[in-house]
Amino acid sequence: RYAMVHDAGTIVNPLIVAGQQQGGLAHGIGNTLYERVHYDENGIVLNTSLADYLLPTAANVPAAIQHHITTPTDRNPYGIRGAAESGTIPVSAVLVQAVENAIGLRPGTLRAVPIDPSTILEHIEGGNRS
Repeated sequence: RYAMVHDAGTIVNPLIVAGQQQGGLAHGIGNTLYERVHYDENGIVLNTSLADYLLPTAANVPAAIQHHITTPTDRNPYGIRGAAESGTIPVSAVLVQAVENAIGLRPGTLRAVPIDPSTILEHIEGGNRS
């Protein structure tokens, strides 16, 4: 499960805000677990299509538990703020820490994303566990 709390200021359309946050979560999961560009030894990109470049699908993204706080901003006449940041920004840190905890790695061991199964297996077999 994934929960997020976000202050979007004055919410004009709650469904759009909820969709932006859910989409932000999908983006964050993709960055952390799926999206990797592969290069050959000459720097040529090997995964040049979506058939070779993994992206999360609806089946890979949990429905987030969302809570909205509404504190209007004085920076614009409508009191609105950005709405997708809480879905995107913390996801990598949260997922990396969860993976480290789940497989017994020392905190801060995983320092790059995306983290894929082969990376996790390398750390398990390499004895970097606490």
